[in-house]
Amino acid sequence: MKKIYTFLFSLLLAAGAFAQPNVSVTLDNYTSSEATSDDPLDLSFVITNEGSTAIPMGDSLYYAIRIGSQLYSLIDLAPMTVTYSILDAELPAGGSAGVTAPTITMDWLFDEFGGTNGLVCVRVGVGFNSMALDAANDSDYSDNEICVDYTVTAVTGIGEEDLSQISVYPNPAVDVINFNLAGNTIETINVMDVSGRVVDVINVNESIEVLDVNNYESGIYYYQLVKNGEVVKTDKFIVTK
Repeated sequence: MKKIYTFLFSLLLAAGAFAQPNVSVTLDNYTSSEATSDDPLDLSFVITNEGSTAIPMGDSLYYAIRIGSQLYSLIDLAPMTVTYSILDAELPAGGSAGVTAPTITMDWLFDEFGGTNGLVCVRVGVGFNSMALDAANDSDYSDNEICVDYTVTAVTGIGEEDLSQISVYPNPAVDVINFNLAGNTIETINVMDVSGRVVDVINVNESIEVLDVNNYESGIYYYQLVKNGEVVKTDKFIVTK
């Protein structure tokens, strides 16, 4: 009799495993490979139940925007927080539900990340372990996040026409790179690697500033032009050896 009970208990465990939910997320307005400089970014998304059974009413769904390793709430973009909702009706197999995310402005990205390029992601999770939003209750977590490339070129209130004469050359660069500021009153040029680490700061004294890149490793670098204490443009250059 003990063996029968053990066998039945094993069957129940197996049935529970097969019923584990599986959700996926897609974006309404962007694809994961789309680079954008739109202002603002609309990251509203759709959750789809990819499992073979319904996710029952009362289960919790957790959402967050991820930039780098940081999670942000969908309500007010508060850092290190997530948003959750409790299903007021079951989400059937194959069923979908739309979620409205806050729009993200380029000014906000400048403030948070210094204008460097990167990824903005939407991440979802089912059930508990909300702060990590990991694979706690999902049978396939590979489709629980989707990201958009962002590129910030200027912040609100700074006229693009003021920057139109500025040129950076040669690009790609081997030994030096020239920043021709065309008489613009840029005060500082910040140079960063792809991780966002500042590798050089140029205090502008001339209309053409020359940066020696002989000690740079080959790769992509970003520069910020600072005017009146505010980043007015971010772009990139390449160093080749």
